[in-house]
Amino acid sequence: MASRNGGSVDGKNTESSRYVDSEGRADNCSNNGGAGRLTDYVLLPRGINVGGKNPVPMGQLKAQLTSLGFSNVSYFGNAGNLFLSSSMSRPEICSHIDDLFASEYPFIKTYALVDGASLLRDATRLPNWWHENWFRKDVLFYTEIANPQEIVQTVESMSLGDESIFFGNTAIYWAKRSKDTYRQTAFVRQVMKQAFYKQVTIRNGQTFEKICGVLRERAAGKG
Repeated sequence: MASRNGGSVDGKNTESSRYVDSEGRADNCSNNGGAGRLTDYVLLPRGINVGGKNPVPMGQLKAQLTSLGFSNVSYFGNAGNLFLSSSMSRPEICSHIDDLFASEYPFIKTYALVDGASLLRDATRLPNWWHENWFRKDVLFYTEIANPQEIVQTVESMSLGDESIFFGNTAIYWAKRSKDTYRQTAFVRQVMKQAFYKQVTIRNGQTFEKICGVLRERAAGKG
């Protein structure tokens, strides 16, 4: 991990508090996953059950995913934080999910399917500043239609305010320091205007921690 704390990096001026993880960055949506072995995944549909729009009953979705052959399907909350296990290849998993969403929930245009082990590795690599007291922390998960490399390049070109960024393998981790300066951050002023905004699905820091906790419990149960 390289930290950018102002000055110049590779001949380019940078803003304060920018952090980049250059290890293992990959498109989380196009590899073969754990074909042949049972692998835990997090499924994060984008934009469901928001303000009464795009309603998806979580219990119903759980039952539908189970009927497709996924095991240990669970969820928490109403915003689309689901967990499943499968020995299918990643393309097979995505094919089943794509067909389900197309037929039952056509308003779900994309989703993140995150390998649980990869997400927990991201969690262990987070810089110390992530665990400090921030006004708001958000995690921008790469969805199936995302091009992570292009998204990272776009975010790297932004002028940051009182905020810090960590580029992980599965998501971008974005922390905003103060309520007073929140509205002046690049996260607020620029992200929603970018083409990549519809290629990520966002969960706040508390939800991220809860997701990691569920994954750790599932991993411990296999031991």
